Amino acid sequence: MKSTKIRFYGHLNLTERVEIYSLKGKGNKLQEIANILNRNIGTISRELKRNKSRCDMKYAPIKAHENAVKRLIKQRTKAPLKNHEIYLYVREKLRNNHWSPEEIAGRLPIDHPGQSITHETIYRYIFGKGRKHKLWRYLVRHHKRRRVKSGRRTQKDKPQSKIPNAVSIDLRLKRANDRSQIGHLETDLMEGKRSQKTCLSILVDRKARHTNLKKVKNKTAQEKQKVLTFQVKQLQSVEKVNKPIVRSITGDNGPENTNHQEISQDLQNKVVTLA
Repeated sequence: MKSTKIRFYGHLNLTERVEIYSLKGKGNKLQEIANILNRNIGTISRELKRNKSRCDMKYAPIKAHENAVKRLIKQRTKAPLKNHEIYLYVREKLRNNHWSPEEIAGRLPIDHPGQSITHETIYRYIFGKGRKHKLWRYLVRHHKRRRVKSGRRTQKDKPQSKIPNAVSIDLRLKRANDRSQIGHLETDLMEGKRSQKTCLSILVDRKARHTNLKKVKNKTAQEKQKVLTFQVKQLQSVEKVNKPIVRSITGDNGPENTNHQEISQDLQNKVVTLA
């Protein structure tokens, strides 16, 4: 005996749409079709109204299924972070942990197996429908509006580093790229007001996230070389035998890193500049 239990809501599939078309053609009433498919009569009624062909106003199952799929994709595109679990996770990591959208997107499948989201979807929500929540305040640069890129650069028109004998970051060790080994550091300058000459030299371990800060008098290459050398030697002073704390240093292609070769000679470490 057929079960009388009715599913009150759920997306119809192509097979069900074909059966609706067939039963409707045989003259079955909506309630009869709903009982046969074990569906709510409202689901059948909405299906016949929403997915009719615009040309002849007739119901065609294949065309109806295509329309339903397009509508579903459009709805999901317009409503990013619709999943409540994902929304709470993204909001928590932005507000409390100050993670970037890229970090959130990479960590979500680990913390919540089966769930996923792209960093682009998070950005679209932050600067779109989620603007009212002011989540942009928790991004690194705190931009109220998203900066639009003029276009994607190719390898051919990628700008070359102006630093003499710069070593490409593509040559950096895999253990440094995937953060699987302690001792691979990144360095940069943290600026305050543009009118101020002083700033901070930052040295961060990619795996351990240990951060070392040191004030620099100005943004010249000589001052950066002096301060960075001091920072690294501080770390090297506590190294254990066969367990180096400093294995490599990565900087950007800013003018303050012009003396990367001298730094490398002083520290006997490979300083990689982005080229």
